[in-house]
Amino acid sequence: MTLNKSIYILVLLLLCLLLFSCSKKENPFEPKPVLNHEYTGFLRLRATGEFPIIDLSAQVDVTVNKFGEMNFSTSTVSYDVDEHNGETRIRRTGTLDLRPKGYHFVDNGLDKFAVDENTTITETMTIWYGDGVEWTLFTTQNIEGTWNGGLAFDLLDATMNGSFVTLNTAYFSVRWSLHLVAKLE
Repeated sequence: MTLNKSIYILVLLLLCLLLFSCSKKENPFEPKPVLNHEYTGFLRLRATGEFPIIDLSAQVDVTVNKFGEMNFSTSTVSYDVDEHNGETRIRRTGTLDLRPKGYHFVDNGLDKFAVDENTTITETMTIWYGDGVEWTLFTTQNIEGTWNGGLAFDLLDATMNGSFVTLNTAYFSVRWSLHLVAKLE
């Protein structure tokens, strides 16, 4: 074998090794994962009121991919409460329609999720005043509104015992909680 042939074969072998050992080039336009795991879990709403006494719960399923994209199911909860204290009677009949949306963000190095609650309330509230013998209709109000205040949940808390946000609306005291579990790969 001549020296030129040996060099040619050696160079060819080195080129083959380089070609097979090179990793696929990354596409600069392809999104990169922002989370180490995918997650599954639920977002829970608990709404309470004092007069009349209301205690509602609703829950939607959620999945989170490694790119921080959140996908939610939807839920509707209905209520019909009627209570009086001898002088005032209030009846509230309505529904809460949950259709949340959300995404991942980083705040001071912590992984968090921004969730737009996107919850619609449709309610009829009727109020009567009583004299001890009979009730007199005072007013009937039709209430429609959407909660879009935006919530922020901590990923670590959500995977431990849940991440909680409490707030008061014109209609209820509300407690949202996000609960997540990492999917095993």
